Amino acid sequence: MNKVKEEHYSYLSFKLRLKVLKLLLLIFLPIVASFWISNDTETKTELLKER
Repeated sequence: MNKVKEEHYSYLSFKLRLKVLKLLLLIFLPIVASFWISNDTETKTELLKER
């Protein structure tokens, strides 16, 4: 009985960790993406200016 309880607990903590990871991704992905896009457009405009 105890072993089943431990497995269930580890499964719950695993699900919780996945939720936290998803939340972190949802928070950080837009920031990183917007930063990346702004950086990308800046380098593109610089490349166009050089031509």
